[in-house]
Amino acid sequence: MWPLQEIEDRYHRLSRITRPRLDRLTGPARLSPSALLTIAVELAAELSRAMEPDPLLPPQLLPEPWAGTLARELIARSWAALHEHDHGEARPVLFRLYADITREAADRATRPEGARGTARPATTHPQVS
Repeated sequence: MWPLQEIEDRYHRLSRITRPRLDRLTGPARLSPSALLTIAVELAAELSRAMEPDPLLPPQLLPEPWAGTLARELIARSWAALHEHDHGEARPVLFRLYADITREAADRATRPEGARGTARPATTHPQVS
């Protein structure tokens, strides 16, 4: 019914793209504002690509392990690291939208099995104006 293999492949791609960016964000090198913005845009584009076809099925209907769980955890950690780099400066709306989305996804992914609900988040796909 749903193209789970295609969706899982997209999440694998998201993980592959997110890992090196997370390493840069958490590494010792100071990143320029333009480098941070570039990373944010790249991550936002990949997250959107991965989530576009995802019906956000409850964990009980997904194969184990589900690539989306790790990918969402990595992207949430990346957005948290981006937030740490802003040093109180105003962030583009893009940062706030994706931070909210990834926080929701990370919260769902890290909840104990019995505590996971089946409700979809209020915002499933970011809308940037």
